[in-house]
This record gives sequence, C-alpha cells and structure tokens, in this order.
Amino acid sequence: MAQSQPVPEAAPSAAPVDPAVSTVEPVQDTPSSSIEDIVVTATRRAERLQDVPIAVTAIGGSQLASAGVTDIRQLTAVVPGFNGGRNFAVMQPVIRGVGSTGITLLDESNVAVYIDGIYQPNSYTTMLELVEVERVEVLRGPQGTIFGRNATGGLVNVITPDPKHDFRGKVVGSYARFGGANDVNLRGYVTGGLSDTVAMDLAVVYRHNGGYIDDLVNGGQIGRTSYFDVRSKLLFEPSDNVEIVLTLGYANSEDFAANAVQPYENNARGRAFPGNILASRPYQASLNLEPFMKFDRYNAALKVSTDIGFANLESTTAYTRSSIDQQSDSDASNILLAQNEIHPQSEAYSQEFRLLSGGGGPFRWIAGLYAFRQTGEALVNVITSAGPPAPVNRTVINASGSTTAFAGFAEGTYALTDRLELTVGARYSDEKRDMTAGANGRIFVDDVDTSFSQLTYRGSLKYDLSPTANVYASYSTGFKSGVFNTYSVSPVPTDPERIKALEVGFKADPLSWLRTNAAIFKYVYDDLQVTARDQNGTAYILQNAAKADIWGGELEVTAMPTPDLSIRVAASYNKATYDEFPLAQVYVPLPAGGNQTAALDVSGNDLIRAPRYTLNLGVGYGFDLGGGRVQLSGNLFHSAKVFHDFLNIAVQDAYSLLNAEIAWTDAAQRVRVALFGSNLTDARVAQQITPGPVGTYLSYEKPLRVGASVQLNF
Repeated sequence: MAQSQPVPEAAPSAAPVDPAVSTVEPVQDTPSSSIEDIVVTATRRAERLQDVPIAVTAIGGSQLASAGVTDIRQLTAVVPGFNGGRNFAVMQPVIRGVGSTGITLLDESNVAVYIDGIYQPNSYTTMLELVEVERVEVLRGPQGTIFGRNATGGLVNVITPDPKHDFRGKVVGSYARFGGANDVNLRGYVTGGLSDTVAMDLAVVYRHNGGYIDDLVNGGQIGRTSYFDVRSKLLFEPSDNVEIVLTLGYANSEDFAANAVQPYENNARGRAFPGNILASRPYQASLNLEPFMKFDRYNAALKVSTDIGFANLESTTAYTRSSIDQQSDSDASNILLAQNEIHPQSEAYSQEFRLLSGGGGPFRWIAGLYAFRQTGEALVNVITSAGPPAPVNRTVINASGSTTAFAGFAEGTYALTDRLELTVGARYSDEKRDMTAGANGRIFVDDVDTSFSQLTYRGSLKYDLSPTANVYASYSTGFKSGVFNTYSVSPVPTDPERIKALEVGFKADPLSWLRTNAAIFKYVYDDLQVTARDQNGTAYILQNAAKADIWGGELEVTAMPTPDLSIRVAASYNKATYDEFPLAQVYVPLPAGGNQTAALDVSGNDLIRAPRYTLNLGVGYGFDLGGGRVQLSGNLFHSAKVFHDFLNIAVQDAYSLLNAEIAWTDAAQRVRVALFGSNLTDARVAQQITPGPVGTYLSYEKPLRVGASVQLNF
C-alpha cells in the first residue's frame, strides 16, 4: 500500500525541540553529511519529494520534534506561507493568504486537514496534538483534483506510522514552566507483532498545564488546559498482496485559555460603565464568566489495499463523531454586555475507492470515487445587555443540518520524453447542504437546501534539467461549496468560492549536502467566504468578498555541509489583497469604547492572517561526549505584521520567536535527556484579534517556556 511505505527523513532539522513529542530515532553511529530523500504521498502515491511538481513541505517525525511542533498550528514556524490561525478554539489555518474564518456548524475550513489521507471535517477538533507521526506534509495551492473537498488553499496531511512486527517502544516525560504555570507532558508509543500476519500499535499522550492568565475579577489564575489522546492501529496482512489497517482513536480536550480574551488597545464598551475592570497587560482577563472550550472526538477508519496486478485497489472507510461545549465572553470585560454558549455536535462518514496504476511504463494514473456525509446540530445560547441596570436578553438558537457530497476524479502522468512529463487531472464534485434553524422555540428556517456542482482540474509540465534538478509549471483550480450560517436564522447560503492558481517551481539537489526548492505563484480568488460579528457582537454573519489577488514566492534551503552541522532556511513573500470587496462589514473604533458597524469598501487592503513575508532559520550542531552524543539546536522565526480585520487596523506587529534545546543521547540509544526553551525572547504575539460592536478582543500565544525531558527507548 503506497501510503504505508517507510519514509526516509532528511537531515535533522536545525530547530528547537519540545522533547515531549520527540520521535528521535537512534543516533547514527557514523553521521552522514548527505541529505536523504524524502518520500511523500502528495499525489496519493509514494514519490520522492523532489519529483513532485507542486510546492510541498514534508517534515519527518524527528524534525517536527526538533522544531518544537506539538500541534498543527505550530507549523507556522517551519512551513513557508503557512499561518496557524485560530478563533477562540476553532482551527483556522491559512496557506498563502487563503483560509476560512467560519466557525459555524458544518462550515469547514478551506485548508483541509487529513490524518493518514482521511479528511477531518470538524474545525473545532482539528487542533491536533502530534502524538506519534511519521511525517507531516503541507501542500500549498489548491488541491482540487485528487484530494478535492475544501482544499482551496491547500492541505495538511498528518501521516502516522503503521504497526510493525518488530517490537519497539518509548516513553517520554517533560516538565516545563511558563507564566508561573506548571506544564506536564507524558507520551508513549509501542508497536509489535501479534502473529506472522497481525501487528498492533498504541500511541498515548496526556498534557496538562495550570492557569497562567491573571483573573482581575476573582483573583488567582485561569487558563488551565488538559489534553488526552489515544490511538491504536491493527495491521492485518492475510496475503502478500492484501493489507488491512484498522484505526481507532479518542481525544478529549479541556481548554480554559483559548477563550480567555482581553481588550485590544483598551477597546471595550464595558469601560464606560461604573465598576469596570479592564485587562491592560498581556495574560490578564477581566470577564463576567470563566471561559472554556471542551471537546470529545471519536474516530475510526478502515483502509484496505489490494494488488490486483495491473493496478492497486485501495478502499478507505472513515467515521468521526465530535461533541463540543464552549462558553465565551464576547465583550472582554467584567460588565455583562455580550456572551454566548455554543454546543455543536456532528457525525461524519466517508468512503473512497482509488485505483492506482501498477508496474512501469511511461504512463501513471489514478482514478477514484468519493462519498461524504456529515450531519450535525447545535444549541447556541446568546446573552446580551445594554449594560447595568438594563435587563439581560437571552436568545436560544437551535440549528441542524447536513452535507452530502459525491465526487469522481482521475489524473494521469505521461512521460513525453526521458526528461519531460505531462500531468493532467480533473474532479467533478456534487454537494448538497440543508439546514433547519429556529430561535426561542420558533422555527424560522425549515429544512431549506441548496446544491452545488463544480469541475476542478489541474495540469502541469515537469522538465528534468539533470538527474538532480527539475523545473515545473502548473495550473490548478479549487472549489468550496456555499454554506449556510447555522448560527443565525437566515435561509440564504453564501456563494461558492473558487480559485485559479498558476505556479512555477524549481527543485534541485546541486550537491549531496545541499537542497534548494523554490516556487512563485499567482492566484485569482473569487467569492471568498468571510465571517464577521453581527450588530450585537455575539452571533456571526457570513458574506462573500468579491475577489482577491494573491502572488508571491517561497524558498526552502536545507544544507548539511558536515556530518555534525545542519542548516535550514525557509522564506516566503506573499502579497494578498482584496481586489474587490465593496461592502465589507467592518468595525470603526468609537471614542468611548466599542466599535461602529459599517459597510465599507476595503478593496486594496491585505487579507487577514497573510503576512507579507516570513523567515525561518534553524541551525543544529552535534558532537560526541561522555559515551553519547550532544545535539544543540536553535530556531528563529520572524514574521512581518499580521492583519486580523478587513480594515487592517487590528494588527499584530512584526515579531520574532526564538527556541532552543540542548540534548544528550547515550551510545546505546536508550536514553535521551534534554533542556529546552520556547519563545525565549518572551515575545507577546496575538493568536487572534477579533473586532465586533462591543469592542475588539484578543488572546496571546504562550509566553517564555523552559523545561526538561527524559525519553526512554526500548
């Protein structure tokens, strides 16, 4: 089965470690200064990264650990053009300026998240901790052909290892401090054979940290979080040409920090009322409730791969169920003006069949069928007040809906000459959405439905300049169907969003120890689906921005000039602007606090969460000491300013993050101990800034964090 093939990793990333997620393999007895090949499944079959004619960043498990990447959002620091956006506890990734801001039921992100090639539809529960991973692939640009749904901006594919018959395992524990809070992280992985044809594995993570946000109303600290995730795979190989993998997983998260917001630049309507207490410094909160976000996620998948001679037949069946409870204070003050409680739950089923050509020859192809069904319901409790002594108003919204999608796709690559390859592919998608919604016991939208269909396509040419260098050009399209706003009582869906993308790239390994990949791109992005607060500041509205223009480029350089030294540089430039957006719902700050809602033309402004440039520099150095090996690593990430609103007045200024680690592994490769630090400059970085009528709120990424870890391999 193509996706289960072992993946050699490149030279160790020169970046900081969170050792609690370390998947560091045993230290090489004789370090090599050559950069190994990376195998990816970006085209749904195993291919060398350097041979794939699209922009892909693939990072192996040990490199993720070296980069301190514990969840998908933190890929921001190592993947050019990627921004791990977040709104409260909802994952909102952005790639090259393309990303969703929707948080309502059944509104899926247009940067798709996959685990082992299986689509994860719920944006509330894709804040994934990377428990035990083989690699993560980030595909930049629309992937509307063989991946399809909601990959307008690209996708993130987390590949976890399949069970092995050889017994191995590890346990990792770390302890850290940040903002006065304890951070405890325990992880374990074990795999082994149960018989000649059956193997099994088990991956577990438990993470807990105390509160680190000062509660100005009640005293003490809020913001504690805990996370538990367990995943197990069962591998069954009944014959040489059949492989079956069953995956079961469960995750539970309790996050009291994600919704702990404070006013941005003192902008809160609550400051006009007697008795107000405003948070004025980072990591403070003054709220009239304790915010939280909790979820439970269950998932199961069955993958079957059969070699039928002329081709490989693959079947993937998947199920996921999620339940969320969220409570937030929308005005970021201790004065009750706006707050909400959201309780969505959903179930999703998917089935995909793929037929991949086998053998050699000049023509490779893939064809498939895909079906998806998601249902959900939500209870939204909206509480508003004009401020004391005005009465409190309560609106209870009940919504339910479903999404049904079918698609067929095919893609083929033909070697026109020994050096020139042509790839052409297409996908036809048909989607139906329906919604029922009411408020305070009255039905306002009764089973309305809408349908969308679209043909997306891709074509590329790749030319080998030499055995170690190639250039490519591709043209591709993407599509996300229209959606209903299930947190309102509007029967009108948004229009679909569509994107057309041109990309030209260069991939080369000019020396055995040097790799250089570069790409430039140009997008035309129509009918962007965007979100804003309503006039009460609690519910959300959905609208379409008319058009955006995006262009830029990326460069990734990996070097290992000596066996002990590794260097990685990743840089991006991205100019992403609204080409036409004449009636954007915007918020203009008022002198007394709060914002005036207006519809203004923001054409020419930058897209949100799309910094003009980013830079990542990682350096690692290792040497032998005390019967083992010492590894020093450091990672510097710098970002230009990041806008968070259509007017471009809610802004995170340019910032830098510095992480570092020193680790020692014994010669027997059984023990690894480390000291590590993240955000060593203690930078104050906003993870979200959200304007609304009652004010503009923000929350921060975590402050300076230092700790130690021990890993035992067996």
